Amino acid sequence: MRVAVGLLGAVAVLLLISAGLTLAGRDTVVEQFLTAQPDLARDEVERAVVLGQVRYLLVAVAAAVAAVSLLRRRSWARWLGVLAAGFLGLLTLLSVVSAGGTTVFSLLVVVLCVGAVSSLLARTTAAWAPGRRAAG
Repeated sequence: MRVAVGLLGAVAVLLLISAGLTLAGRDTVVEQFLTAQPDLARDEVERAVVLGQVRYLLVAVAAAVAAVSLLRRRSWARWLGVLAAGFLGLLTLLSVVSAGGTTVFSLLVVVLCVGAVSSLLARTTAAWAPGRRAAG
């Protein structure tokens, strides 16, 4: 359980930092996209950059909520964490394949996601956050 919480927390922090830096320097990011593909419209690229970062911010919030809720022994937090980490891992793998290469950041994200999902699905984590507790 501690591993899952730590990995979900790390994913949340990395995504928040990455999205924050990208949004803060979005003019530079947009310019780089336009330099690489000058046939694209500036407003479309800006919209794509902002929406992409909003998606990452939502996944970061879901991972953070799952981590905190897992510490409070909420059974639904396991599944929220599995969904957030699984979605992010698949999204990262798809972007690596479509880009035709990888970065250190994308490798780190995939490793963290695989670790988080496997930790969340472990029997010990399931025992830590039972579905129902006895009244008393």
